[in-house]
Amino acid sequence: MLQRASRLRLRSAPLLAIALLANTPACMAEPTGMPATVVINHGSVKGTTAGGVTQFLGIPYAAPPVGARRWEPPQQPTTWTKVRTADHYAPNCPQKDSSGVFARPSMTEDCLYLNVFVPPRSSSPKPVMVWIHGGGLFSGESDDYDAHKLVKDGKLVVVTFNYRIGRLGYFPRKSKDGSAVIANYGLLDQLFALQWVRDNIGAFGGDPNRVTIAGESAGAESVYALMVSPAAKGLFHRAIAQSGGYTPHMPSIADTAGVGTKFSQEAGCPDQSMRCLRALSVSQILAAQDDMTVALVVDGITIPSSFDAAFADGAFYKVPVLSGINRDEARWFFALGGFPKGLPRTQVDYVANLDALYGAARPAVQAQYPLAKFGSPVAALSAAETDLRFACPQDAFDTRIARWTPLFSYEFDEVTAPSYLPPAGFELGAAHTFELQYLFPRFRGATGMPRILNHAQARLSDRMVGYWSRFASSGDPNLARKEQPEWPRYRQHQEKLILQLETTSVVEDSLSRHNCAFWDRIKLPAE
Repeated sequence: MLQRASRLRLRSAPLLAIALLANTPACMAEPTGMPATVVINHGSVKGTTAGGVTQFLGIPYAAPPVGARRWEPPQQPTTWTKVRTADHYAPNCPQKDSSGVFARPSMTEDCLYLNVFVPPRSSSPKPVMVWIHGGGLFSGESDDYDAHKLVKDGKLVVVTFNYRIGRLGYFPRKSKDGSAVIANYGLLDQLFALQWVRDNIGAFGGDPNRVTIAGESAGAESVYALMVSPAAKGLFHRAIAQSGGYTPHMPSIADTAGVGTKFSQEAGCPDQSMRCLRALSVSQILAAQDDMTVALVVDGITIPSSFDAAFADGAFYKVPVLSGINRDEARWFFALGGFPKGLPRTQVDYVANLDALYGAARPAVQAQYPLAKFGSPVAALSAAETDLRFACPQDAFDTRIARWTPLFSYEFDEVTAPSYLPPAGFELGAAHTFELQYLFPRFRGATGMPRILNHAQARLSDRMVGYWSRFASSGDPNLARKEQPEWPRYRQHQEKLILQLETTSVVEDSLSRHNCAFWDRIKLPAE
């Protein structure tokens, strides 16, 4: 586990005050109907309208982070005088071939663009959802998330955007004099995008005082980071974290000094000078990058402290929170080759995988997750890993934050969810990312094409969009009229909404549901 860092104290950050420049208010669009052309801070943009939704794609929110701007805080984009046609997505930020799970490979650093999806204009401003893509902080893109359903049915303005990822976005290093420098350039991009939303979203009919930050996987990690970052004050008013695999402990600059050193050496810059590093090609950077070491870092500026300290102490922005996991999170990772000893088909295979994962704790884990209870080695192993890596850390987060602010917790249990992955040799169930297509029905995944939800799945999609959009609007996912099951606040009994096809129910004592007391007392091998 990553080491615990110093405890959080929200404070001013002079470097951020310089990096995140103040902006002027945006010009408002005309009040009757959503115009195809909108005037914003840096110029005019022209979108396209179809099916009752107007979309503006590929709007620059920051200057290209190239040359001397590589590994620097984002800067304002250049203004334009002619109307800018915003009818196609901009390039992804640089990333390797991620096996098509989230995005396509890219070598383009000029990637700091966003997209705005707008419902028909009304007399009152609409709540805004800013979606932060997942992808492990080393892959991903904004254009997998077509927000038409959230916009049309949920009556939201939705913003998606690209941010720097991989070593170009997260580069822990120290300056020559030993002083710490910013490590989380991708997080700075997210802050900059939120500033853009604050200053420009009114032109699209959005309410800058009702902004929800939302994300899945690494996007949810980013949501947590924004909740504790001093520079995010006032930029959002609610938060949604989906399948974040909440990491309570985080590395500091000192903890990760070796990561930056190793990367620089393998890239051909052993002196770690910016002159050498900025002269590297994108392909050289990606070749030297170890995706598994890319992480958010407690740098003392963008992130002052680890998440466990922040949320335990209440040193975060106390906005309403909606958070949750999928029932079979781990099966997604196993489907991508995550079994340490290969696909387990027998008792012997199961024990071999348990030995590799848990070492001396294997007998206790095997007793807690017996094959007779789960029916197959994959189901048992997936349950153990999902509980350990997702469910119990998420409940620890929920329990901490619910002491301070309203929190609504869910579990996505839709085991017939369509898969976008190649055949895995076992049922994927409600795997990691599989809830995305119920909020973004055109989510493409590996196939490059959306799956079609059947009638029952479409009804669940409607329910989820209703809950999510009401939360974004008011901070409470429930209707005034009880047309859907009441989603209770998460309190001392760990109440959790269970999202299934035909029924949406509530369970209590989520900690027992996922064997969290067991995992708390188990000593695992150091990772």
